[in-house]
Amino acid sequence: MGERQRTAALLREINRMAVSSAADDIEFKIVADNLERLRDELTSHDERGKESRVFIDENGERQFQLHQSMIDFNPTHGACHPFSVPLECSHGEGRAWAKANYDRRFEGHGGFVHGGFVSFAFDEIAAHTMIGVGGTVVTGTLKVYYRAPVPLNRDLVYEAWVERETGSKVLGKATLKDGETLLCEADVVYVKLDPKRFEEKFQGS
Repeated sequence: MGERQRTAALLREINRMAVSSAADDIEFKIVADNLERLRDELTSHDERGKESRVFIDENGERQFQLHQSMIDFNPTHGACHPFSVPLECSHGEGRAWAKANYDRRFEGHGGFVHGGFVSFAFDEIAAHTMIGVGGTVVTGTLKVYYRAPVPLNRDLVYEAWVERETGSKVLGKATLKDGETLLCEADVVYVKLDPKRFEEKFQGS
């Protein structure tokens, strides 16, 4: 584990304890004073630059490239992101899976996981099914069906798969389960883009 990853992991732990700890204001003042000092140390450094996201394939065509840094800093599960959701992702042959266990950082109404984090994860997990599709693909629409409250502190499993391709669109589905209990499901439409247009949009961002 690199030092940036270790820093992000510690910040995630601090975030968790910030919403769950019963410490009083005196103790939190000590923590806040230390965090202000650390923030000032990082402020003195320049912002991290962007890596190129486009490469030329064997046919001379421009293609989108998933750089390791985009994985490391991904807000859904990146090891270098201080607010990433606890997802363990895997994929293969048009399907993808992820394990998740949400702590109180992700708590919404009634002591359950906030639904926004569920849709956030669906978008990411479904994107992993696109790896074998080829070309440049982005989310077109994502429709989530909440069937039951999503519990905190439980080992949950996401699964997503490609159903079919039609023209420039790829249609997929995804589920979230607690054991055999279906909690949520989603319909996803991905849109294939021209790599050159995609590059122009990224270079301009």
